[in-house]
Amino acid sequence: MLTLCWDGYSDGLPGHIQATGSALNRITVQRRALEPTIEVPQDPNFPANNCFEVPMHNPGLVAHKLLNDSVRVASPPYPPYVDVPEINLQELPNSWYATPVDTVYRRLMYQSDNFIAEQLLVLCSGVKFDSIGQAQLIAWAKDSLFAGLPDPPRWVDGSGLSRYNLISPRFLTSLLRKLYLEQPPERLFSLFATGGVSGTIQNWYAGPEGKPVVFAKTGTMSGVHCLSGYLRTRRGRILVFSFMHNNFLGNNNAWKLEMQRLLKSIWQDD
Repeated sequence: MLTLCWDGYSDGLPGHIQATGSALNRITVQRRALEPTIEVPQDPNFPANNCFEVPMHNPGLVAHKLLNDSVRVASPPYPPYVDVPEINLQELPNSWYATPVDTVYRRLMYQSDNFIAEQLLVLCSGVKFDSIGQAQLIAWAKDSLFAGLPDPPRWVDGSGLSRYNLISPRFLTSLLRKLYLEQPPERLFSLFATGGVSGTIQNWYAGPEGKPVVFAKTGTMSGVHCLSGYLRTRRGRILVFSFMHNNFLGNNNAWKLEMQRLLKSIWQDD
């Protein structure tokens, strides 16, 4: 956004902004960087403080110019600019992939990053339906990816923060089992926080013999604490589990201690 503050006289504008036209008609402001021009007509609804915001869209070549500038050494003597070839915007790919997808998933899962969760849902909708929205993708996922799973959830957002979300432990364990059957275990477990090692369970659920045995995702809100994931037993079997605790007061340490006791007991008995 470009914020324009104007008192009606062009000589009050900063030196790098050019103003033309009369104060009673309109002004034209220009940026130096490739100079996309925005015309601002006078309006009776002009704010009393003479400040308002104007949407501004930079042409793609601005990024090209900024990239060229950014690789220049910051102190003299300056070498010549690095030769960055001209960009034909019509030949650019529709998507750029800068980070491996598993790296993004790990950031989401280890830190329980709600912002990434929301953005992934929106981006998936953009790829699947060429429309940025959540409801359409959620409906598609429920009808296709989750088809046949018990207890269809009420799912309204990417982060799970909405109190309108409703989901059962049976649905989550069925989904975890489906993932285990479709993905290599080494990759799958690497995407989940590891008990006693990483993420939101770094200080909990450590392996009894020093080896990781719990790979799980937490879900925490006021009065709510959940844990769902995989347990590798002493004999090497993989079990799926889902704990949900609701409507409690105070911190969740008591619930974590009990889950830790139960998981250790299951590990020992199998």
